[in-house]
Formats: sequence, structure tokens, C-alpha cells
Amino acid sequence: MLALLGASSGAAQAAPVSPWDNPDAVASPPAAVPAPSRPPAATPRRKKPPSHPRMVPPSERAPAPDPDRTPPPSRPAATPRPRPERGTSTTQLPVSEREATSEDEEQERPAQRPVPPAPHRRKLGAGDDPGGRAEPQAEAEDEETPRSRRIVARRKHVAAEDEESGDKPDEDEDADDRETTDGDTAPVLAPRLVSLALEATALGRSFRFDTPLQSENSFPRVGATLQLEAYPLLSLTRDFYRLFGLGIMYGREMGQAAVPQVNGSTISFPVVQSRWQLDVRYPLAVTPSFVIMPALGYGVSAFNLQRGTPVNPSACPVGTAEACLPNISLASFALDLTLRYALTSSAAISLLGGYLLGSSVGRAPGNIASEAAATASGYHLALGATYALTDWLAIVAEGELIHHGYAFSSPAVTYRSATETYYGAGLGLRIFTK
Repeated sequence: MLALLGASSGAAQAAPVSPWDNPDAVASPPAAVPAPSRPPAATPRRKKPPSHPRMVPPSERAPAPDPDRTPPPSRPAATPRPRPERGTSTTQLPVSEREATSEDEEQERPAQRPVPPAPHRRKLGAGDDPGGRAEPQAEAEDEETPRSRRIVARRKHVAAEDEESGDKPDEDEDADDRETTDGDTAPVLAPRLVSLALEATALGRSFRFDTPLQSENSFPRVGATLQLEAYPLLSLTRDFYRLFGLGIMYGREMGQAAVPQVNGSTISFPVVQSRWQLDVRYPLAVTPSFVIMPALGYGVSAFNLQRGTPVNPSACPVGTAEACLPNISLASFALDLTLRYALTSSAAISLLGGYLLGSSVGRAPGNIASEAAATASGYHLALGATYALTDWLAIVAEGELIHHGYAFSSPAVTYRSATETYYGAGLGLRIFTK
């Protein structure tokens, strides 16, 4: 019996079961695989209170603790949350445990620094370096900081103040210090390398002794005056001494010295009166429209009565039928001061005043000092106006007064003093370099 049962079981194991023989075998499921062990249930997480106090009803809000009386409550220690074992997919866990696991992983993951945005790179312009050397500068310009904005604003403010006040940039401060006159004065007052003026003059003369000797009062004697003003160092150096200038003046008038006769006729002799002066000058700009120019010079003034036979002064009393005025040759030093004021950029007026100290008086026969030595002194004044037509041509007009006084100390003569005065005006043109 047992042998039959063993044989039937062996045959059953050896022969395969066909689905046609046992239809219930196809529908039966395969043997179930034992499921992996689940971790113990995690402790439920405590919900965080809302961060914004408005989201909590007033009735549920806790009073704020007083830091002076009660210490702040300590936070409870976090309960460790079990993690799923290796080989277990998080999709097999409940939804609440999956969310808790993902939050833990995010908290344990190191914080990543935000990636800064890529710097803005401007396109290369026509003046930029194609090799890329100008690009870092462009990137630095794009990065504005509060300090850089303050610096830029301060520079703009300083530039605006310089522009309003007319100051020059500080690129060459030494040059600005040296350019005190020609760079700041009005164009009509600015010194030029060369300036030449030619004027037609009408000059009168008055002469008399302190005793009844022959005198003269005649006007006008016509002539011309040539004036040269040059600053030869103006274009050679930028030091202060470049403004030292040279002034040369020469004037000459001609006319007649006539004496009326009883029959109504006159006897006259030709007369030449001349003067020249050489000086050194230096203009000082007080303001852009006002210049003071001191000058130190030396000059000679001459009066020549052209008659064949010279006559001494004491031999020419009043009532003589012929003109016998004494000749004069006076050399003197001049200390001048000229004031120039610009009315506009092209019009200016000037006033000259100077003291004349005689150094010598001619003593040739027929001269004023031929009989007795004389000393002389005097002054001269001139009022002028200039109007610039172009940047190289101007109209000039001038009125002039020159006075000389002579003193004699010799007891051999009856006269003790004499006076001589020239007065007149001139009109002409001035040409100058730009």
C-alpha cells in the first residue's frame, strides 16, 4: 500500500501538469513573496505655528514673554525620525512618511550659494581694443556702487562750479599761475608780440620867460607820431618775465614861428619840434577788464627855430621884429603809469600819467641854457581810446599834454624861470599780431 502511494507521488512530480488537464491551475496565482518588514511608525511632526501674527486669532495668541522677568522657553529636542532601510523605495511608504523623509533630506543637504548673474558685456565700439583689453574696464563701469556714484556726483559738481566761475582745468596749474595777464585780460587789452601805431597829430606850443622876453603861443603844428610796443619774450617762455615789454615813441611836428609887423605883415621862420622816448613796461591785470602798466623810460624833447644866426635869450626882448625864440634840447627820465580799462571786448580807454626829471639841458649857442645853467622837471598826461576793427587792426585816438619847467640860478641873467607846454591830439591806426 505504501509502495503504491510512493510511486503515484513520484509519477505526479515527474509528469508535467497540462492546462488542458487542470484548468484551475492557470487561474491560481503564484505563491506570494513575503513582504519586507516595515519600519516602526514615525512620531507625528508638530505643526509649526504660523509666522505671521495676523494669521493667528487674537484669542489664541499667547502674550509676549517679558525678557526681563522670564527666560525664553527652550525648544524641545527633535525626535529622531527613522529612515527607510536600504533597498526600500520611498514610493512604498505612506504619503506622510514620504513628505517627512524628503524634508529631512532637504535640511541635511548643504545650502548652495546663489549663482551670481553673468556680467553684462557691452559690444566693442569703434574706439575699443579688439583684443579685449578694454572689456574689463567696461565691466567695472557697469558695476555701480554707492561710493562710485558719490564720486561721480562730486566730480560733476566741481566741474560745474569751475565752468560757472570760469576757472581753468587743473591739468597745468603752473601754467595757470604764470598766465596772469595775457590769458585773463580782454582781447583789446592783451599784450601782443608786436603792436605798431601811426597817428596824425596836431600839436601846439606855449613858451614864456618870467621876464619881458619874447614868448610864443601857437597852434597847431602838424606832424605824426609813431609808437611801437613789443613783448619779445611773450612766445619764448611762460615765466613771469615774459611780460616785460619795450615801448618806443617818436613824434615830429613842423610849422612856423611868426612875428607880426607894424604894417600888418609877418616875419616867420620854420620850426621843428620833436620828441622821442624809450621805456621798459610791465602790464599787470587787476581784473580781466582793468590793467595797470608801470613803465620806466628815457627820452629827449627838442624845439628848433631854423634861422641862420642864433640869438641868445637875453638879446630877444618883447617887441623884436624877428622871431628869436631860444632853441631847447631837454633830456629827461620818465616814470610813467598807464591805466587801461576795457569797455567791451573791442573797445578800451587809457589814461597815462608820468613824471619827467630832466637830466640835461642843451647849452649850445641860441639854446635856453646858453647863458646860464638850467635844471628842468615836468610831467605829461595822455588820454586815449582804442577800438578794434579786426583781430589785427584798431583805430586809436589820443589827447596829450606835456609840461616842462626850467629854473636858472646864475646872477648873470635877469630871468629866473621859464615854462614850456605842448598840447594837442592825434588820430590813427594800430596794427598788431594776433
